[in-house]
Amino acid sequence: MADHRESPDTRSSIPDDLIPEIISRLPARAVLRSRAICKLWRSIIDDDRFPHAHRRHQPHMPLLRLYRDDSLASPELNPPYLRVRIEGIDLRARASQPVLRFAVAQEHKHAVESEEKRPRRDRNFRHIDPATLWHPSAFDVHGSCDGVLLISHGWSIYAYNPATRCWADLPENGSIVIGFYVHRPSGNFHILLSHRLCRAEHWVFTMGHKVVQRRIASPDFLSDQNTIRPACESPPALVSGNLHWLPQSFQSDRQLLVFDTVSETFRWMSPSDVDADGRALLELEGMLTMTVRGERTVQLWVMPNYEQPAWFCKLQFSLSVDHIDRFSGVAVVSLEGDVLVHGERCVLQCDSKGRVQKHHKLDCHRTVAMPHLFKENLVRHGCLDCPQPKAGWRGRERPPFFRDMRWMLLPYMKVDGEVIPQKM
Repeated sequence: MADHRESPDTRSSIPDDLIPEIISRLPARAVLRSRAICKLWRSIIDDDRFPHAHRRHQPHMPLLRLYRDDSLASPELNPPYLRVRIEGIDLRARASQPVLRFAVAQEHKHAVESEEKRPRRDRNFRHIDPATLWHPSAFDVHGSCDGVLLISHGWSIYAYNPATRCWADLPENGSIVIGFYVHRPSGNFHILLSHRLCRAEHWVFTMGHKVVQRRIASPDFLSDQNTIRPACESPPALVSGNLHWLPQSFQSDRQLLVFDTVSETFRWMSPSDVDADGRALLELEGMLTMTVRGERTVQLWVMPNYEQPAWFCKLQFSLSVDHIDRFSGVAVVSLEGDVLVHGERCVLQCDSKGRVQKHHKLDCHRTVAMPHLFKENLVRHGCLDCPQPKAGWRGRERPPFFRDMRWMLLPYMKVDGEVIPQKM
């Protein structure tokens, strides 16, 4: 068999000063594999400065949620072991890549065996029916910030970095997540919640060496009837230290609800001067943007200077009548005009002229575009624990999102001083 390995002369044809620039643009999966090329590449990747350089060059990827449809799955795949996949779309490559995958309760022996011996309960002794863990609704993504996803499984909620596989579980206090952000003065992750039973009651979780819960003042216009939508359905956009929401169901106008993450107060912001409802509110390249859909057109409105708030229409184009009639959700996800259009079982990626560039779908799965943007980050966060937990590790159960993710484990990470072996 012929030897296809590169010769030293071939590898040395790449100037040494270009190698860090090349590696820093690779996804985390390729970075791990690149460590095996040679000692030079390994030393570049293991350098403490590399994770920061890698983060700067990674694209923001819209997230897809793919979950098995039992009505479409073949009998030999039932019951399926993998229920939900979260993937990110590389807009330039027009391809998706895995971010995380949820495994069902059957694969986690702690969930099944404990149920056989005794009723499975969460921290607050609420009974959880294992049958519900099979349904895709048992898994939700509540936020994406600085490479960390806020995800839930049953009654449990986790902050998880897919690139480093570091995670932390959070206490359950009967609240609904409405925001997830980095508190810039402290650099800590904060979670904004409204209480499940008293929606006018709001809390902030601070993630540090331990989780600190604080109740904050709520404005008069928020009540048990006038509530903010959950972040898993309509996440806020974080721009200039403020969270921004699309108009809520209780509003009679189109003002945007704003939460100042430093003063921890709510206020209103005037929307763009357009007679249409916004369909998506996103932070793109540091600017607040809103997707607006007309009868047959799509517009992207942008606020370029947050200190002098004024909106202008940056893009306007038409989608074909067939797409408008058959598809409901539309979001412009880049300033170049990349558009995601939600279909029944797929998501269409279109360009700024309305032309379909890619059908994102997977056999036997339903595909939904999630209202979150994700950017890989290899920088370690101090509030997240070490990777690769085991069943019963530190008295906690293993989270349900490690299946088929061994390739994301960086070999230089440790758990309690023990080096985790590289798995290729």
